[in-house]
This record gives sequence, C-alpha cells and structure tokens, in this order.
Amino acid sequence: MHAMINIALSAVWSASEALLQSADRLDRLKIINNDPANFVSSIDKEVELTIIYHLQKIYPDHSIETRLGEKIEGEANEPTWLVDPLLGSFNYSRGIDCYGIAVACQIEGTVTHSVLILPSRNEEFIATRGAGAKL
Repeated sequence: MHAMINIALSAVWSASEALLQSADRLDRLKIINNDPANFVSSIDKEVELTIIYHLQKIYPDHSIETRLGEKIEGEANEPTWLVDPLLGSFNYSRGIDCYGIAVACQIEGTVTHSVLILPSRNEEFIATRGAGAKL
C-alpha cells in the first residue's frame, strides 16, 4: 500500500475516535450551519482539525483543502489533500448510522489516492489511481 494511503488511513481512524465517542452524547453537539444541504456541527470541526494535524505532521509542505472551507497553502503547493471530515453530518447529528470520513490526495488536479471510512461499522475503502480499490 502506498505511504500516502497509510498516512491518510492513520489520520482518519485517529479522527474517528472523536466521532464514536460523541455519538453517545449528540445533545452536546453545537450546530454551526443548520442547512440540510450543508449541515455542519462542532464535531465536523473537531474531526477536521485532527486530520489536518496528522497530515501536517508528516507532510508539512503539502496543501490542504476541506469541505468546511479551511485552505492551507503548503510550500510545495502539490500535492493537495482534500478533506471531508464528516460525510453525512446530518445523519450523524440524528443518530443515523450512515456517516463517514473521506480524504483524498490530489496531484496536478487529479485525485491519485482516496480513503473513505465508516467508523461505526469499522469499514474502510481505499483507492489508488491505476492500482484499483480495496474494501
């Protein structure tokens, strides 16, 4: 498995711990944006920050863009990590077990690696351009 996939997996599984812990106390979530098309809560931000921390620790020169609008320009500008800290935020906030975390690595506008995990189901999906996908 490619090193970037391993780093992305480590980052998302680490961030997923916060999701799993707060799933039992959804009443404590702070809603940032209540629009169902772009629902954002405090846990989205917490997961985002954890992923950014892990990616920057290993790849400080890489750029990072997140669904929540965070954009960090790395010195190298390439590659760029694309982060969606909580796919299915609205589901998560309602206690519906259908949510995940996604991270992709983009080089020159093309996604080369991607990771998606479903933490409550302990499932992960990875793909590398030209090498296929694994479930």
